[in-house]
Amino acid sequence: MPKKTRREKIAAANRRHIILLEKKPDTEKTTELVMPDIDIQPVKPVDDAVRKYFFSDLKKSLILISSMIVLEFILYAVKIVK
Repeated sequence: MPKKTRREKIAAANRRHIILLEKKPDTEKTTELVMPDIDIQPVKPVDDAVRKYFFSDLKKSLILISSMIVLEFILYAVKIVK
């Protein structure tokens, strides 16, 4: 089957566009959407215990990460000296 020429492609696109315009529903026929009633619950404040654990975990993580970086630097320095 031969390839379509540029004019044939444009004609096919125009036909599709016309078909879509003909099938387009009227705006008058649309219905309104009814929103369901949703109970909104108030936001609870964050507990002090959660904050305490968060900051203690953050401190431990920072200490662990910094110690690992220092260890890597020491190992790198020792390897260069040798």
